[in-house]
Amino acid sequence: MQSVTQLITNCYYLSRRHVLLVFLSLLVFSASCSSSCNGTAVPGRKQIIPSPKASDSPKASSTTPVTTNDLVVYLDISEPMKGYVHHDQSIFSRTLRTLREFSTTLSPPVKVHLRKVSAGVGELQSDIEINRAAHSKAIYTGNQSNLVGAIGYFNQNLIPASGKEQVAITPPRFHILVTDGVPYSRQASADGSCSSGSDAFCMRKKILDLLNQGWTGAVLGIRSQFGPKFFSEQAKSYVDFTTDGRPVEEHRPFYLFVFSPDHAALDNFVITLKEALRRDVNEKDLLLRELPLTGNYSEGAINFDPASGFQTPDKAKLRVSEIPGDSPNDPLLISLRLKEASAATEAPFTLNLSVPWSSHGKDCGGTQELASVLDWQLEQTYPAKEETGKRYPEIDQKIVVESGGNDQLKLSAVARWPKAAGTPGWRGYRLAARLKPNSELNWIRAWSTDNDRISEAGTRTLDLKTTLLGLWRNPVLEKQSIAEFYLRIGPQ
Repeated sequence: MQSVTQLITNCYYLSRRHVLLVFLSLLVFSASCSSSCNGTAVPGRKQIIPSPKASDSPKASSTTPVTTNDLVVYLDISEPMKGYVHHDQSIFSRTLRTLREFSTTLSPPVKVHLRKVSAGVGELQSDIEINRAAHSKAIYTGNQSNLVGAIGYFNQNLIPASGKEQVAITPPRFHILVTDGVPYSRQASADGSCSSGSDAFCMRKKILDLLNQGWTGAVLGIRSQFGPKFFSEQAKSYVDFTTDGRPVEEHRPFYLFVFSPDHAALDNFVITLKEALRRDVNEKDLLLRELPLTGNYSEGAINFDPASGFQTPDKAKLRVSEIPGDSPNDPLLISLRLKEASAATEAPFTLNLSVPWSSHGKDCGGTQELASVLDWQLEQTYPAKEETGKRYPEIDQKIVVESGGNDQLKLSAVARWPKAAGTPGWRGYRLAARLKPNSELNWIRAWSTDNDRISEAGTRTLDLKTTLLGLWRNPVLEKQSIAEFYLRIGPQ
C-alpha cells in the first residue's frame, strides 16, 4: 500500500499533466477558432476549384469516326494559281511536294490522292499529279475555282449507284484544299443558297456547316514567291505584280484548308505537317500562320511566379502566394490576402502570367496576337452561398489583360473590401478566357483586302476577313477555355 505522501505526490504530477493537456488543447482550439470560429476559415483547392463537367469538354465527340486511311488534296487549278509556280523552288511548290511526301511520317502512313478544282471538282487522281502541279504551270488552266464545291466534297458520304440508288461510302480521314483563297466565279449564287457560283460568304457558310456537323479543322496561311501578274476578281483582269526583290512579308499568300471528322487525328496531322514544312523550307523563307478552328490554343496550366510576377503599390496591404496542386497540370490557384480596414478599402494589383501556348496558339502569333481577341470572364466559385453576418472581399469585374511579351499575359485588377459589417470571410473566383467570336487575328487583318484592283493587293487576299470571320462561333470553341486560373481572396 502506498504511503500518503507518495499518493499526494502522484496526484500532484497527474494534475500537472492534466492541466498541461488542457492548456495545449485550448491553444489548438484558439488557433482553430482564429481561422474558423470567427468566419475566416481558409478554403482549400477543392473548395475553390470545382470538379470539371463532362459537358465542358472541348471535343465535340469522344467517339472515333470510321474513316479510310487516306488524304485527299483538293488543288485549285484556276489560271491565277499558276503565278505561284514562279520557279521550281517556290514555297508553294515545296509545300505541294511536302504534302505528298510527309504522309509517310504519319503513324500509320496515309495514302495521298489529288482532286483538281476548277468549275467543278475532278475525279480522284494519283499523288504523282501533285508532284507535276508543283513544277508545271500547264496544269493551271481553269477559268473558275469552285471552292465551295470542293469543301462540299469533304463530307460527301454517298455516291450514285445504278438507277436512283445511292451507296454509302467511308470518307477519307484527311482533306486539304490548296488555294489562293479567292473563289473565282462567273456568277454568284443569286438566291443566297450558295448552290451556284461561290463567294467568300458562301465559303464561310460551307465551313461552318462542316464544323456544326462535328468536323474539326484549321486554316494555314503561307506566303510564297509569285509573278508576274495576279488576277483581279473585281476588275476581271490581270494586274502586274511580282515578288522578285521583295521580303517574305510581301510575298503572295496561299492557304491550306485542312479538315477531318477525327479530332484527335487532325490535331497531330496539322502539327506534323507544320514540322515537315519547317524542315523542308529555310526558316527565314517560311512565313506561316494558323487559324485553329477547333484545336487547343494552349496546353497545361498557366505559370506564375509570386516573387517576380506580382506588382502592387502597397505590398503590406496586399500579399500574394501560390497554392500548389498535386500535379503540374492542376489549374493555377493564386491566394490574395488583403488588409482589413474599418471602412471600404482597395488595392490595385498586376499579375504576370506565363501561358503555355500550344503549337496552334503559337502559330496564331502567340500572346501578341491572342491577347486582343480573348474575352476574360470572372465568376465566383466560393462560397456557394454567402452567410449572413459576414463581410466578403471581392475582385473588381473591370479586368484588363494585355500582352506582356515573351508569351506572358499582363492582368490588372483591383481587390477591395466593401463597406460592410460582419466577420471577414473568403471568396474564390475563376478567370477564364474564351475567343471573341467575331474578332480577327492580326495576321488575318493584315493579309486581307477589299480592293484587288491595285498592284499593292498582290500581297493580300480578296475578302479573306469575310471568309474567316465568325468561324470561332462553332460547337467546339464555344465551350473551350483558352486559358484559365483561380483566385482566392481573404483577410491577412
